[in-house]
Amino acid sequence: MAGYSKERMFHLFSLISLLMIPVIYSQDWKIQYTNMTKCALKDSTVILSGIYEHPARLTVTERFWIVNPSQDNSKNLLDHPDYGGRVQFFQNKDRMFLLKLSNVTHEDEGMYCIRIKTNEEKQKYLGYPGVDLKVTDLRVEIPEEMIEGESPVLFCKTTCNLSDKTNFTWYKNGKYLSKLISTNQLLLQSVSRDDTGNYSCAVTDQKHVSPAVTLSIRYPPKSVSVSISPSAELVEGDSVTLSCSSDANPPALNFSWFKENQASAVGSGQSFSISSFNSSHSGRYYCEAQNKYGSERSASVSVTVEVIYSQDWKIKYTNMMKCALKDSTIILSGTYEHPARLTVTERFWTVNPSQDNSKNLLDHPDYGGRVQFFQNKDRMFLLKLSNVTHEDEGMYCIRIETNEEKQKYLGYPGVDLKVTDLRVEIPEEIIEGQSPVLFCKTTCNLSDKTNFTWYKNGKHLSKLISTNQLLLQSVSRDDTGNYSCAVTDQKHVSPAVTLSVRYPPKNVSVSVSPCCKIKEGDSVTLICSSDSNPPALNFSWFKENQSSAVGSGQSFSISSFNSSHSGRYYCEAQNKYGSERSASVSVTPADPPKSISVSISPSGEIVEGDSVTLICSSDSNPPAEISWYKGETFLKSGDSYSFTNIKSEASGNYKCSASNKHGSQTSTAVTVNVRYPPKSISVSINPSGEIVEGDSVTLICSSDSNPPAEFSWIKEGNSVESGQIYNISKISSDHKKESDIVTLNVMYKPRNVVVNLNSSEIVERDSVTLICSSDSNPPALNFIWFKENQSSSVGSGQSFSISSFNSSHSGRYYCEAQNKYGSERSASVSVKEVQRAALHTVTGIVVGCGGLIFILIIIIVFIKKKKRDGGAEVVRQNQEDRVDRSAEMALTNDDPMYSLVSDNQTDDLYANIKDKKPKRSGREQTEKDSGGAEEVQYASVHHFKNKDMKKTEKTIELQHLSDPNRSEDVIYSSVK
Repeated sequence: MAGYSKERMFHLFSLISLLMIPVIYSQDWKIQYTNMTKCALKDSTVILSGIYEHPARLTVTERFWIVNPSQDNSKNLLDHPDYGGRVQFFQNKDRMFLLKLSNVTHEDEGMYCIRIKTNEEKQKYLGYPGVDLKVTDLRVEIPEEMIEGESPVLFCKTTCNLSDKTNFTWYKNGKYLSKLISTNQLLLQSVSRDDTGNYSCAVTDQKHVSPAVTLSIRYPPKSVSVSISPSAELVEGDSVTLSCSSDANPPALNFSWFKENQASAVGSGQSFSISSFNSSHSGRYYCEAQNKYGSERSASVSVTVEVIYSQDWKIKYTNMMKCALKDSTIILSGTYEHPARLTVTERFWTVNPSQDNSKNLLDHPDYGGRVQFFQNKDRMFLLKLSNVTHEDEGMYCIRIETNEEKQKYLGYPGVDLKVTDLRVEIPEEIIEGQSPVLFCKTTCNLSDKTNFTWYKNGKHLSKLISTNQLLLQSVSRDDTGNYSCAVTDQKHVSPAVTLSVRYPPKNVSVSVSPCCKIKEGDSVTLICSSDSNPPALNFSWFKENQSSAVGSGQSFSISSFNSSHSGRYYCEAQNKYGSERSASVSVTPADPPKSISVSISPSGEIVEGDSVTLICSSDSNPPAEISWYKGETFLKSGDSYSFTNIKSEASGNYKCSASNKHGSQTSTAVTVNVRYPPKSISVSINPSGEIVEGDSVTLICSSDSNPPAEFSWIKEGNSVESGQIYNISKISSDHKKESDIVTLNVMYKPRNVVVNLNSSEIVERDSVTLICSSDSNPPALNFIWFKENQSSSVGSGQSFSISSFNSSHSGRYYCEAQNKYGSERSASVSVKEVQRAALHTVTGIVVGCGGLIFILIIIIVFIKKKKRDGGAEVVRQNQEDRVDRSAEMALTNDDPMYSLVSDNQTDDLYANIKDKKPKRSGREQTEKDSGGAEEVQYASVHHFKNKDMKKTEKTIELQHLSDPNRSEDVIYSSVK
């Protein structure tokens, strides 16, 4: 076992573990991977794929990718904590199953396999071995040593083989080199020191870049030069040092010094010193620099003693040090004195004077147009230098020449000029709520009177801030920006420095892709975005009503969306300074309406006059718009359709249609069946026309009702038949004495509820009884009594008695009658006492009127008797009067069934039978009489004992007065 590598050992143990997994394999199973090995670049996105086949009798219930399968590990990558938010599965029509893995790391290396489960528990399959994934970094490889003039090749190396089609990009010092170079090899033709730099490589269009490697070109010394210190004119006895400098790689270590016209070297080392200079040392000197790749000599420099100084010379500078702001204008000044015997012929300013250089600044090419000299009466000599740059730094001296060639003077040392930029300095880390101080820094000290100006994003901050310090009180993210500073009234502005305020995540929000029309089976991705600094790196995903997180990472994907995934999701973003949660967003399938149904409220039987609501329910996203139809006729739009006082005409089939932008669907029709009592009741006789004794006669009772009415036929108070038709097989004259009554037994709630008083005049201490009467079927059994302005009832039962009436009992009373089909209240009646004196007066008037009425009745009876004796016509008229009076009496009887029988066989009988109606006010009666009466219906039965007998005609009139608030109760028929 010692000879095995770790990788081989891992695969061996994986194979042993796989043999222990209870998976049943069949010859019908097959998984073929597109590639068995895959090399992926770190931080890239890789796609692995395979095609599977399975036995035809099985149905695949689940398929997923796993990594390094074993007895204890066959976890779906979507559920693997190390792969959260980086894994997606895809399936095409050809059973090609793909794994998309993003932001690949070295920890992702391993064997990736497809696992398939079916509708049979033991029938599952693992495609092993799978795809062996290797992850590689990039590394630039260069030759150990490169000498100027050679043509080295640089390689972009990987630890596994990427695709042959992989293109590479090369960078030098972070800058893209050329589009022409796309391979992993970079050839540098005939390199020079200009090719020195940091080289890195990347795979084109991938964010991972290799670490930079420094390429160092080796070359011999170049640009060898000598400098002299001090640089000013020399006086005998001075100490002089010559320094040799060169450009070489590696740096030159061997230096030799030579003096022209001498055969051998005069010294060695990078510097050559003469401790006490005299005229014998004067001459031209040069140096030679050498490294392992070659050597080079410098140009020669002259070192001589030329100037003799006198103690009468003197130059005094106003300031020996000057700090100037870049791009500003400065003035340097000094006063001078000279021997009285000499005449000054020229004076000027020079910079960095040396043995060979004491050039007038007015003639210096680097100062053209920027220099002015000024002289005042006090021998103050000034230099005005404008647009100062860093190259102007140096020592500025006054040089004076006189009328004697050797009598000239250099005011050395002079003014040391330093030029400074401005630089904004900020704390390394600024957290929201802190109060940091920003500094405007210089490399030398400007005048103490210097005022500063501050800018944010190029805009002037405030005139109140004039120091080189800017205090920001309690910063917030609004203070983030580019800050710069300047010296007031100077054009030079410092480079802007970005101030980045650190703060925890804010404005956290979730976006959904696709944004709309999500269907079952779609792949859905939720993306969490936030405003934070630094950007949030930790994201957690939650689903409302679930205690634990459902995912992590900036995005959360659902590969195959279904109804179980529906809900409200939110994310939590976190950085090192805090965290914040987003508002939740709804993720539901965008489907056309389905599961559409109509419900009726209230449920159960619907009776005419009820309030009924039809409610349409549907499952859709977005919510559907509802339309209502009766049959195929459009009614209205809205979620419900209501009847406040339903009529029989409303019966029918109703349906609703639900529609949204994804489609529409119509519900199954529901039937609204309105129950109502009989209407339009009539009796017909068959055969029509004259009826002869011995004929068969059929009486037919018709009505409009729901449910259909039950019919009963009554003869002399006894039930003779039930059903809509009553047959008399052989009619005879004896039927003249028969009275047949058709009864419709219609159930209805109380109506025409009336309160009656037992006394019209009430005196204190009287016993008073109120009686509640109503029209209902079945008769009302429950009665409740109320007194107006009292919240509770005062009694129950059909009658309500007050045994000893007093003024406290006065008021308005009403009753409520109730049966199993409903209840109704009466109108209120006034119950109050009257004075006894008034009662006696009223009693006298009533008695007097009664006497007069009695006398009038006697007179009327006498007159009628005389008319009756006048003949048959009078007799017939009296008979009609009796019938009319009988009908009038019937209208005041509470019994719902009436029978009119005539004993006079020879007289024609006309019976008017009318429905019982409550008494109406004068206005109501006028409205009733003026319109709305239904058609008067007649049923005639003719009897003949023989063909020659005188015809006797019996006519029954059924008159139905229209009442829009109630139905006809019964139909009456009398046959004589």
